[in-house]
Amino acid sequence: KAVVSTQSTGNIYLTLFIALLIGLGDGGFNVTIYATLGQLWEANPAPAFAVFKFIQGILATAAFLYCGSLLLPYQLLILVIMCLFGCICFLILDLKCSVQAGYDEIPDTDYMDNNPDRFYGELSQPLTTSDG
Repeated sequence: KAVVSTQSTGNIYLTLFIALLIGLGDGGFNVTIYATLGQLWEANPAPAFAVFKFIQGILATAAFLYCGSLLLPYQLLILVIMCLFGCICFLILDLKCSVQAGYDEIPDTDYMDNNPDRFYGELSQPLTTSDG
């Protein structure tokens, strides 16, 4: 009988590099979503974060359920489709928020160069003592 190995003999460094890229992408995506949720619902952000985490948990559960029955190419296809869908939805939301806020261009940040007190506040003032 011929024995077929189920283990891949891939390159460990390539695998670690891809894992690093996935981790950085996931971290950047989550930070962007958290910042957007906090900006959109400044007055009461807790329900928005709760809904986001709830949906994220349901989709993670669905992924754990189908990962045992689908082959890897189909799992990756689902991942790519959902990532594209998420990016498109985020871009639509960002454009709508930018239009509502009246941002036609990138805000000017030169005020930090011209007026350090605006950024640092009282920290840029020299400290004085009561002794004179």
